[in-house]
Amino acid sequence: MFLACGSQDGSEAKIKNNGALISPFDTLEVEFDSKIMVKGLEVDADGPAVLVSTGNSSELKFVGKNKTKADLPYFDQNKELEIKLSNIKNDDDYTKDEDVFTFRTMRILDDIEGQSNNSKESAPDIDSIGTTIDPDKVSFAGILEHHIVGDRYNLNDFYRLELIGKDSVNIQFKALHADTKVELIGTKDSISWTAKKGDNKFEYYVSTDVHYDGDMKVSDPIQFYLKISDVAADNPPNPYSITIGVERK
Repeated sequence: MFLACGSQDGSEAKIKNNGALISPFDTLEVEFDSKIMVKGLEVDADGPAVLVSTGNSSELKFVGKNKTKADLPYFDQNKELEIKLSNIKNDDDYTKDEDVFTFRTMRILDDIEGQSNNSKESAPDIDSIGTTIDPDKVSFAGILEHHIVGDRYNLNDFYRLELIGKDSVNIQFKALHADTKVELIGTKDSISWTAKKGDNKFEYYVSTDVHYDGDMKVSDPIQFYLKISDVAADNPPNPYSITIGVERK
């Protein structure tokens, strides 16, 4: 049901991107098919999000209600969430009583409350977390926080995964606020990339010449570590998200 006044050529606003998958640290953008009037718009106070948009737009921006030690907002992790909106008036002068935007968040595999994955010895296992995208990929989020009050510093994060010879590894890496160093460290070989702020893609091929010797078989798994660290010592708190896909021959 809608209330209309003025021009009859338009219609009530419709959400375009329900079901989006995001990092819990992302600023969520809810996309509409028309411009929304922020004044008068109501957001469920008991919901998981805070509206940060201040101007009328076809994209409303939200952040999570949780806060890290460095005061960065984030949504609950690894969940299906919803934002309930009321009194949604668009630039066609149509008002929709209410609508619900649904979305999913990645898991935060990083230890954002402590330092338990700041070394190889304490690295969590990527292979054990499952996926929120498809069976051939794993997605998760983390954060590097330099500027933290007190003696807690999170300068790098380690994650553990097993690969075998001839695997092709595809890494999609998104750095939210600053350039970031990404390293894939094997038993005898490693490679590093500089991830620019924003979206990045990297590829790596597991060579049987480099990683295998002696009585090892090509089908034997090899331990690798994914290391994420700041490029600069004065980087701001820097959330990131990672999607890893492995093509196995």
